[in-house]
Amino acid sequence: MCIWILRRLFGKEKGSAAKESQTENRATSTKNAAPTTQRALENLEETERMLLKKQDYLERKIKEEQETARSYATTNKVLALQALDRKKKFESQLARNVGVLKNIASQRNALENAFEDAAVLEAMGQASKALHSAHKMDIDQVTSISQ
Repeated sequence: MCIWILRRLFGKEKGSAAKESQTENRATSTKNAAPTTQRALENLEETERMLLKKQDYLERKIKEEQETARSYATTNKVLALQALDRKKKFESQLARNVGVLKNIASQRNALENAFEDAAVLEAMGQASKALHSAHKMDIDQVTSISQ
């Protein structure tokens, strides 16, 4: 988009700018295409791993700030209060992180259930077609079997 604006400002042809904007639109539309269930599950698992690492980091930082606050509690009240403020910020980030992890887990469960439901429906459809083909008889065949 930025290149398109610069070329329009500095005299590039209109036709080539229009072609480039169409190319950019196609590129963004492929990015917005719906991912497969498997790819979505992989993305959720990857995000969950990243958030778990962040959770470990935040827990470690909370402990460090608490120890810092304790060490400065008697000697320097200002530094102790600053450490407690940082600890509080880390705790709020950790709480938000836990909420996001819960949302990811529920989304993953919903995707897995949808994937299983799709597989069940496909199997039922195939079974229905098999039954239909097995019982596909006309009146002449029924009368010949019954005699």
